[in-house]
Amino acid sequence: PRTWMARGYARVWSQLPAVAGQVTGAGCYAVNPAGRARWGAFPADVVADDGFVRMLFSLSERRLAGGFLMVLPEGRELVSVVHRWRSGNAALPESPSGGRLASLRAVARSWWSLPAFALVVGLRRHPFRLRLMWL
Repeated sequence: PRTWMARGYARVWSQLPAVAGQVTGAGCYAVNPAGRARWGAFPADVVADDGFVRMLFSLSERRLAGGFLMVLPEGRELVSVVHRWRSGNAALPESPSGGRLASLRAVARSWWSLPAFALVVGLRRHPFRLRLMWL
């Protein structure tokens, strides 16, 4: 990312237990027929369908086929995307976060980026009209 806010958010986010060293949904997933048989229809109110599917498989069952490049948006779009991610994940029966203590440890490892991470998350929680283009 080009801006300090997006770089700081990415640095902390990539260290979170649900992301670091794991296969994230990131909007794209594939399952084999046996895996697809684990659920019927998607619940109507599920926004985070990738998180829903991810919860159905243990860590040892997940594989990254090839690789992927995660390109985070910046500014106002980053705040909107984070809001959608967090709202979608909060609606799931289980949190994909990996636990609060593990998340706090991960954040502590990137403490210098915490202000940017907190700003993105805080703007999501308390939206107001702010020109974010300079961030």
